Amino acid sequence: MTSGPGPEDGPSEGRQRRASETWPPTSLDGTEYRYTAPMPRRMPQFVERQTFRRRRMVDAACGLPFLGLALWWLPLLWRGADEPVSTSQALIYIFSVWVALPVATGLLIFAIRRNSAPDRPEARR
Repeated sequence: MTSGPGPEDGPSEGRQRRASETWPPTSLDGTEYRYTAPMPRRMPQFVERQTFRRRRMVDAACGLPFLGLALWWLPLLWRGADEPVSTSQALIYIFSVWVALPVATGLLIFAIRRNSAPDRPEARR
């Protein structure tokens, strides 16, 4: 006593298919399609020497600010020494670190650019 086609009736144009009827999708011969996730691309275990060196130089450039921070905090540890350090020596040390950090950064940038693309002449500038 239903007014429209029910689940026992075959599919009709007015009725949408249920999820159980559409999943898993089947081909025309009745076999199920199975979704297989694409395999994740793995990085090669060993990379070229030049790629390895460039990555390590980039890592060194990322760690340089932390090295500078540690070197600037080093004079705070001098306070506990037996013989006090003069202010002039501490200032010379701090300004030496201040000059050395940009020089080290410039050298790393130069080395990274030089090793990044040896086949492109514009990369060597």
